[in-house]
Amino acid sequence: EIGQTGYWLCAVDYPAVQRQAKIIDTDGSPLSFQSVSIRIGGANRYWSGYSNFAGEVKGWFPQDLPLEILLEDDCGEAFYQHSLGNASNWPVQVVNASGAYDSYLAGSL
Repeated sequence: EIGQTGYWLCAVDYPAVQRQAKIIDTDGSPLSFQSVSIRIGGANRYWSGYSNFAGEVKGWFPQDLPLEILLEDDCGEAFYQHSLGNASNWPVQVVNASGAYDSYLAGSL
């Protein structure tokens, strides 16, 4: 039997629910294209992806297991970690992420 899949492109072998989180900085601005991992609390099971232009991540998550969100920098190092509770309790989760930084490309043609 194949589990349900979603944005995270990973088979889920638990009862799953579709949920959304919005990643914002301390000023309330969305963190676009931010590397995001969601993991089952205390386990080594991750779902990873990037936020969209509006700072949103969407996907299928285990329904009744505690989840954690991790935000990673360009080198793959986690700079933010937060407990989300279980997915059945968060229709939309807003995370204030301090420590995020943007990459800029400057130059001229």
